[in-house]
Amino acid sequence: MKNITRSEYFPLILLITVNLVIGLLTLPAYGESWDEASLFRYAERSLRAYGSLVHPARFPVSFEQGDPLFGDHGPAFVMLVVLVRGFIERSGFTVLPVYIDHFIYFLAFQAGVVSMYFISRRWMSSWASFGAVLLFSTQPLLWGHAFINPKDAPFMSFFLTSLALGLWWVDRTKDNGDSLGSRLRRVISPDVLAAALVLGFTTAMRVAAPMVIVLVVLYAALRRKSNIFPRLFAYSAVSLVVAIALWPHLWPAPLERFVFSLLNSSLYPLEIQTLFAGRLYFSDQIPQTYLPVLLGLQLTETTLLLAFLGLVVAFVKKVPRDYAVLLSVWFALPLAVFVAFRTPLFDNFRHVLFILPPLFMLAGTGLDWLFQKMPSPLFSALILIVAIVPALNANIRLHPYQYVYYNSLAGGVQGAYREYQLDYWCVSYREAALYLNQTAPPNASVVPLGPYQVMRFYLRPDLQLIEPESITGDWQDYDYIVVGTRNNEDLEFARYETIFSVERNGAVLSVIKRP
Repeated sequence: MKNITRSEYFPLILLITVNLVIGLLTLPAYGESWDEASLFRYAERSLRAYGSLVHPARFPVSFEQGDPLFGDHGPAFVMLVVLVRGFIERSGFTVLPVYIDHFIYFLAFQAGVVSMYFISRRWMSSWASFGAVLLFSTQPLLWGHAFINPKDAPFMSFFLTSLALGLWWVDRTKDNGDSLGSRLRRVISPDVLAAALVLGFTTAMRVAAPMVIVLVVLYAALRRKSNIFPRLFAYSAVSLVVAIALWPHLWPAPLERFVFSLLNSSLYPLEIQTLFAGRLYFSDQIPQTYLPVLLGLQLTETTLLLAFLGLVVAFVKKVPRDYAVLLSVWFALPLAVFVAFRTPLFDNFRHVLFILPPLFMLAGTGLDWLFQKMPSPLFSALILIVAIVPALNANIRLHPYQYVYYNSLAGGVQGAYREYQLDYWCVSYREAALYLNQTAPPNASVVPLGPYQVMRFYLRPDLQLIEPESITGDWQDYDYIVVGTRNNEDLEFARYETIFSVERNGAVLSVIKRP
C-alpha cells in the first residue's frame, strides 16, 4: 500500500476511484436523453447485419432511411453498449437498461481522463498533468454529458485514447538498423495493433477520428522519428479494416458511403433551430461568434483563466514545438475552420467536444508554471482546490443537469435562461414523470412534446403515454402536456396552467401543463 501511495499515478487512481463511486451513487438521477432511443435502434439493426455474413438475405434495410440520419455516424460504441447490457441482463441483474447504458458512457469518460493524463505527461510535470485532468473531469458540462450522451462524449474519450496510443507507439519506434525479421516484428507489434484497433473503433463512431493520424504523423515528424512509415502504414491499414468491419452501413460501398457520411456530418442537412443570445438560428445560419462565445460561457472561470495563463506561458517560454503544433492542429485549426465557414452547429457545441482537451492541457501548462514558481506541495494543493471549486459547486447545485452549466460571465444558468440552450435533450422529463407518478389520477393521458419516448421508463404503467405525432383534435382532449424550454417551446403553451416545473438555479428546464 505504501508503494501505491508513493506512486506518481496515485492521485490519478484516486480521482478515477472517487469519480466511479460518485457515478454509481448518483446514476439513477440521470434521465434518458433525446437521441438515445434512435441510436440504440440503429445499433441493434447494425448488429443484425452481421447475420448477413452467413445469410445474405438477412441484411437489413440499406440504412438510407434509418436512424441516425443516413448512417452519418458509426454504431461501434452503441453496439458495444448493447452487447454489454445484454450480457449483464442475462447474468440476472435486475436494473433498468438505461442505468446500465449511462454507466458504460461514464466508464468511457474515465478512460478519456486517463488518456489525457498520459498525453499531457509528455510536456508537463505529473502534478500539472493531474491538475489538467482534474479540471477536465470535474467540468459540469462534461460531467453531465458523460452520463447522458452516447455519441459526442464517448467519441471525445475514444479520440483521446486513440491519440494516447498513437503517440505511444511513435515513442516506441526505434531508428536503429536490424534484420528484416526484426523489422517486420516491430511493424506488427502489439503497440501498433492496440493503437490501430482503438482508432478503428473510434472511426466507426465518428468520421473525424482519422484526424488522430494527422496528429500522430506531425508528432513523429517533429520528434524526428524517420523510421515510422512501415508502422504507420500498418497502423492506418488495420484501423481502416476495423472501422469498416464495425460499421455495416459502409459495407455495400465503403469509400462512397464514408465520404457521404463525412460530408453529411460536416454540413448537417436538417433545418434544426438553436437558441443563441436570445435569438433562434437555423444550424446553417449561426453567427461566427457562436462557438467562441459558448466556449467562453460553458467552461468554468478558473479553467479559462488557467488556459489563458498557459497560452501566455507557451508564447513567452517557447514550449516544445511538437506540443505547440499538436494543440494548434487539434484545437486552434478546427476552431478557425468552424468559425470561418460557419459550420452548422446546434445544441450548443456538443458535436465538437473532441476539440476541448487542448484547452485543459493549456490550463495544465499554466499550472506547471505556477508550481515551478512556488514549488510547495501545500501551495500546489491549494491552487488545485481553488481551481475546481466553481466546478464542484455547480455539479452539486445543478445535479443531475450539469450539462446545462453556464459560468458567471453568462450570469449562471439563470442568466442563460431564455438566452441560450439549457436542457436541449429533455433529460428533465424524468423528474416530470416522477411528479406525475405521485399526482396524476389513474389512466391519465400524458403528451410529452419532442422526445416522448424518454419518459417511458419512468411513468406509472397505467398512465397513457401519447406520441405527439398522433395528436388529433384539441389539446384539451388530454390530461397533461410535458414540454421543455428548449428553443423557448414552452411559451407556445403559455395559455395553459403550469402545475409543475423542473428548475435549477432559477432556470426552468421543463414544465407540466394542464390543458
